[in-house]
Amino acid sequence: MKKTTMALLISGVTLSFAATANAEELSANCQAKADEVQQQLEHAQAEGNDDRVTGLKTALQNIQQYCNDEDMITDAEDAVRDSLEDVQEQQADLDEAIADGDMEDIQQEREELEAATSELEQHSAELKALQSSNEAQ
Repeated sequence: MKKTTMALLISGVTLSFAATANAEELSANCQAKADEVQQQLEHAQAEGNDDRVTGLKTALQNIQQYCNDEDMITDAEDAVRDSLEDVQEQQADLDEAIADGDMEDIQQEREELEAATSELEQHSAELKALQSSNEAQ
């Protein structure tokens, strides 16, 4: 148990130094993404979730090696587009439920539409923040 804990601590410290060394090379947006993954990694290590630790280490390395603002904005635009499609589909489902007059289905479809709309708003805000940050640089 102590060896595993020590190995995880050493691994975490090594990744922290690697993240710090690469921090100068990363844009603010990419650094924020790396910091978020680093926090998740530390949590997974504390929980002893080895599979998640492995995946997060890979994700962190990929961010440090490949992340750039243009790709982040493109990904955010794709997320907004996908969310918009979900909202449109949920609206169509709600319209159909209303036409059928089934109150239980109407309520379910309204809840699903609200969730899809909330996700769209979140993705839109993330895109706007990325675009604003990119313009400021």
